[in-house]
Amino acid sequence: MERQSYSNEVILLQPVFKDAIWGGDLLKNFGYEQAGDNAGECWGISAHKSGDCTILNGEFAGEKLSWCYENHRELFGNIENDVFPLLVKIIGAQQDLSIQVHPNDAYAAEHENGSLGKTECWYILDCKEDASIVIGHNAKDKKELADMINQGRWNELIRVVPIKKGDFFGNDTERSNSIAQRFYQSLYEFFKDKTNLFGYHWLVGDLIGYNPHHQWFGKNTAATPDGRYTGDTLKFGLGQSEGKDRNGLTALLNSIARVDPNAIGCGKCREVCPNNLKSCDFCGKCELYCPADARKICGKEYTTDEVLKEIVKDKPFYENSGGGVTLSGGEPLAQYDFSLELLKKAKENGIHTAIETCGYAEKPKILEIAKYVDLFLFDCKETDQELHKEYTGFDNKIILDNLKALSDAGSKIILRCPIIPGFNDRAEHFKGISETAEKFIGIEHIEIEPFHPLGESKYSALGREVADIPVPSGKTVDKWIKQIGCGTVKDVICAYQA
Repeated sequence: MERQSYSNEVILLQPVFKDAIWGGDLLKNFGYEQAGDNAGECWGISAHKSGDCTILNGEFAGEKLSWCYENHRELFGNIENDVFPLLVKIIGAQQDLSIQVHPNDAYAAEHENGSLGKTECWYILDCKEDASIVIGHNAKDKKELADMINQGRWNELIRVVPIKKGDFFGNDTERSNSIAQRFYQSLYEFFKDKTNLFGYHWLVGDLIGYNPHHQWFGKNTAATPDGRYTGDTLKFGLGQSEGKDRNGLTALLNSIARVDPNAIGCGKCREVCPNNLKSCDFCGKCELYCPADARKICGKEYTTDEVLKEIVKDKPFYENSGGGVTLSGGEPLAQYDFSLELLKKAKENGIHTAIETCGYAEKPKILEIAKYVDLFLFDCKETDQELHKEYTGFDNKIILDNLKALSDAGSKIILRCPIIPGFNDRAEHFKGISETAEKFIGIEHIEIEPFHPLGESKYSALGREVADIPVPSGKTVDKWIKQIGCGTVKDVICAYQA
């Protein structure tokens, strides 16, 4: 058989539009003027029988994408799938969509007239400020899932996640990640040696419409399409859920995000770093030897007088607002001498003082520092002694002893309780919080701190895996507050909206 050759011309497709009761005219904001006033979906790349895109250019102009896939599989890398495995949609939802449960391929083949299952990923092109997406659920296991469904506990079950423009959600399945990997690998291979109209390397945003970092592919970033620094072993691949996504879209974006905009991928920083960039002891060699000035040591050592000078500058605001200075961390008591000296000087200047602490410290030290603290923001991570040890490495005996000592000494205390779904969102823990608050007169009220994902970027920057923990809904938080407050006369409030 004679080998056919094709040009590198990009194949353009005529999109298929789908009206929906939740649709509207949002798709027109993205250049689809031909979309109707009730359009809900634009099927931009589809060979599905319910919306088969027509090829607009080249030698196959006028043919359907499904026909091209069936008759010219060589254009698609000769993949073995019987049907075209990808469907790319742009969805414009004016109203809430229904919640859907998608089957896998085996279930769909048996119950959905031979259709493929669905594995999806979502990229937020734009949204309102208060928008959210329902993705996944909060059930701990299959039994709890069944119980919640049978009992109609939908508000507890469904996982509602706030969203913003540029967010990405994947499901970390091998199939969807494989498709994303092949897609972006193809982009990388095509564009790696090319320049744009201005003579510069193509930016990530030029290729995928996501341009917060202005980073370059390939050698110019030291980021690879499989989500790692160049030269990193596979274990350093980054992903959205517990590092599972080693080769997909999430890994690629996170890898690029790790690289400084000025980095040129020369590897000099790695050569001179005594820890191979896996940790930092602030030796400064990476900064000294970086030819692109991309490495910077952030942070500076201050004396207590220097810190106090900055604090005093805002004293007029403290006096008007009733505020002051709060030592936070990390753990301020881990730098006891510095914290004690600074708090003394703050009190000498008539400034209200507070300290955030986990309470794990030597009792004489915490009682001494208490003389200069107006308010303790005291952590209560877990009331069960064994579970506290499992989660933190230490039991809570010393912490509770210090809490009692502060209360007996007349200190004002706010009990702050981080609540992490799947870890300490238990009725027994809520009862323990209530009992602790009742026991100590110094505790003024209880603040719960619902889990939030704001620390994920820090984990990613450090090359650490991110746990897949659901963000609790407002109704779930309200339920926690009621559970804790039912046994105590102390007020229970939410420290912030998760």
